[in-house]
Amino acid sequence: MAYDAKFRSEFVPGRYRDLVARKAVLYPITAFDQRKRPTDARVISATLKLVDMWRARTLALRDHGWIAAQSTGSSKKAVDFMRNCRPNFVSMFPRTRPCSNRHVCPFCFSRGAATVWDAVDSAFPDTTLPENARRVRGVREEQSPPPALGVGERRGRTLTLAQGKTRMAADGVKRTVIPVAERVFPYHLVTMVSRSTFPTRESLPYLVDSVCRTRGQIRDMIPFEGAVVCTTVEGIKSPEWVLTHRYLMMVRPEVDVPDSFLNQAFYERDPHPTRRKVMNAVARTCRYPRHLLFGDPGLTVRVLHAIRGRKLRAMYGSFRGRGR
Repeated sequence: MAYDAKFRSEFVPGRYRDLVARKAVLYPITAFDQRKRPTDARVISATLKLVDMWRARTLALRDHGWIAAQSTGSSKKAVDFMRNCRPNFVSMFPRTRPCSNRHVCPFCFSRGAATVWDAVDSAFPDTTLPENARRVRGVREEQSPPPALGVGERRGRTLTLAQGKTRMAADGVKRTVIPVAERVFPYHLVTMVSRSTFPTRESLPYLVDSVCRTRGQIRDMIPFEGAVVCTTVEGIKSPEWVLTHRYLMMVRPEVDVPDSFLNQAFYERDPHPTRRKVMNAVARTCRYPRHLLFGDPGLTVRVLHAIRGRKLRAMYGSFRGRGR
């Protein structure tokens, strides 16, 4: 009989990287109603539900021939190890180890999404409003006439402000505060989704290799400052393979995006990328492919064998070498 750890919740972390992980993986999989307040009790319940889903899925994939789940040689308890992968949406006991099946395990997948957020967040300029921040370097007190202010709570990064109303900040100092819609941002946030479908008679390993090679062409198409491309592969019952590229880019305001991007159904360019908007964009870009957990297990096993050892997430420009 398989050994299953009895996870007990400790607390629900509330950092931005934790929100990204939940928005990218937990909420879409469990059909979490985000119109209601995500209380700790609801997050814990959804996490335990996902633990049961993942444990059931590992057995189904093993029975359909998933190589990584076969108990042979030194991996006599491969399935047990996967079934007890440490959840990261909630701090839980016991402290089990991650299984590192980052392409399919929802918990390891979400850890990768949090890493992407660390890199993207550290590259985008800080947009913290001064009235919500401490007195830090880079924020000057009001003079007459009001000067442009530099807002840089995190690591001293600055953001150019134009003109606005004078407000009393939390520390009692009057400062000029500009509404987000009127602020001048040094970079724009560009997101786009490109999806291709192929019949299942096509060689999936060949398709994965060719599609992963094409995503690098983004460097020649757009002069971005930073970019991340997340590729997912799913098997649909139609039957067909669905290969999806999700792009997130940081570009200067004067950069023009090619028509091939503008014509995509999910293209969006935001000239006011606040920190929360960037967080939501990272969560959409790193969204978990649900068919790997709910689709036909035979097709899922073929997908997992085809993408085994391949890098399906790539970072370019100022996003590389950042984060944790």
